[in-house]
Amino acid sequence: MNRATLVLAALAATGAAQAGMHPESVDARLISNCEARTDARMDSMTLGKLEQIRNYEFSLRMAVAQLAGGSDAMSPNDWQLATSQLRNARVQLAQVCGVSVAAQG
Repeated sequence: MNRATLVLAALAATGAAQAGMHPESVDARLISNCEARTDARMDSMTLGKLEQIRNYEFSLRMAVAQLAGGSDAMSPNDWQLATSQLRNARVQLAQVCGVSVAAQG
């Protein structure tokens, strides 16, 4: 398998997990924009950079999943920590992909 095939297979596998995200959400748009940008620049990217992008995308998906239960599912301190982790995951993915992320309160 070549590098492009491996990355596309990884993106397809993680795309199945995205089904739980609302397609208009900040996170879904960020992931989609990052995937498009990665596809466009893939030939000039190292495997290390592609792995870094995959890891940051996974971190974002995990942060979104953690908050899926809503604020009633955890203590106020845990909620605050989880929302902070979500913001950090968004920023990290946006930076590594070179895309912008909309500010969200």
